[in-house]
Amino acid sequence: MLMDSKIKITTYVDSEKIHEESYLGSFLEQISSEKISYSDKNNKKIKIFIDKIKESVSIEKDDSKIYLAYTKTSNDYSTQYGQMKLETQLVKISKMAKNSFTLFEIVYNIYFGKNDKQQNKLKILVKNN
Repeated sequence: MLMDSKIKITTYVDSEKIHEESYLGSFLEQISSEKISYSDKNNKKIKIFIDKIKESVSIEKDDSKIYLAYTKTSNDYSTQYGQMKLETQLVKISKMAKNSFTLFEIVYNIYFGKNDKQQNKLKILVKNN
């Protein structure tokens, strides 16, 4: 069932809160997946797709797509400096629901080099109207 939702996204890098934003979007829950869609402040379409069977997450922003799984995966990542190839690894996906609220927590590592990694956490709060 597709619902209009208020979506609040809080981004943490290495446990430090760096960004928080709220949008109107949609939340679709199905037996095997969940999909959160919205347009950001630059009007870029963002889709977060959680595959419950594969236990993976895809984050799409325009032409850029990050695929997160529990095994290390290589991604082409768009930055302001151009395309970069980065390895990512999913650490944890959790979901808590209460009344009309659903909170997703997606934790993943980005590897910049052999000994250089960053841990990102997305907290996505969905309020269904």
